[in-house]
Amino acid sequence: MRMLVEQLPRMTTGAAGDIDFANCSASLLGSVAENAETTAALMGRGLSAIGCLLAYAAVEIEDGSITSDSVEALGWLMAELGDIAAVCFVLASRCRQAMPAPPQATWTPIP
Repeated sequence: MRMLVEQLPRMTTGAAGDIDFANCSASLLGSVAENAETTAALMGRGLSAIGCLLAYAAVEIEDGSITSDSVEALGWLMAELGDIAAVCFVLASRCRQAMPAPPQATWTPIP
């Protein structure tokens, strides 16, 4: 995620402040796409792990050993992480769509 955050300011923006994908370099687009996909995947796995921990902690939550405020805070954190993961997937998709198509392979028939 750190690399992604460091790369975002290097992306070209338009007059409205939106990312101008068409004017970003192909190497930057590829790197941002890869880092955004990695970030989203890691967040997904982390959210899954938190969900499993919450399920196993149900007894402690029910008897008050873990406060409802803590559970609420985890819920809000999970919601925000899910939103960031979704934004990362959209960013990666937009970067990949803006990248120039790779050159078509040519082949020579064997006589």
